[in-house]
Amino acid sequence: MRAKGLIMFALLLWFFFPARSMAFDSQHAPDYVLEQENYYSLSLSENDDDLDSWWTWLKGRSARDALTMGMWSIHMDGSGDIFGSGRNNEHNHLLGIQYKGVNAGTFINSHDDRTYTVGLSREVYTRQISPDVRFDAGYKLGLLYGYKDNLPSIMDVSGYAMPVVGLSWKRVGFDIGLTPVGVLTFNFRVDIDRR
Repeated sequence: MRAKGLIMFALLLWFFFPARSMAFDSQHAPDYVLEQENYYSLSLSENDDDLDSWWTWLKGRSARDALTMGMWSIHMDGSGDIFGSGRNNEHNHLLGIQYKGVNAGTFINSHDDRTYTVGLSREVYTRQISPDVRFDAGYKLGLLYGYKDNLPSIMDVSGYAMPVVGLSWKRVGFDIGLTPVGVLTFNFRVDIDRR
């Protein structure tokens, strides 16, 4: 079940985030995209195979300043309380903030324990679909405290890394992430900055 979920998420990323369309083509861009100063897309030409250009792309830029809230999760192994056996909590009650590429927050984890997180939030791709609708792809990585013995840890501190895709309408967004242990996460976001 976990492998199917990972494949579905990879296909979703490929559909919305194909590498072949990363270069911004101003001749074919809609007028509203060209008029907006906040349009952002990293450009990689097909000839840029050196390590520096890939590092620049991977590094991306700081994710938008935002409030994050209301996380839900789906355990791909079928152990969750929404689509599974009920062994794991999937109503996570996230409350967090992203500021200058750093995120911090708290939520109730799969084992009903209060968890605290701090880490980095990066955007590697942004596409303005219409004047009010935006698609983002990026990643988060950082530290978690509160999983106790349920994740590998040192003094109850665990690491995490996850790809994140988001869809926004004006300043309100919805993010989907995938953890390495096969859990899809969904949360709302309210953007604070105006880029």
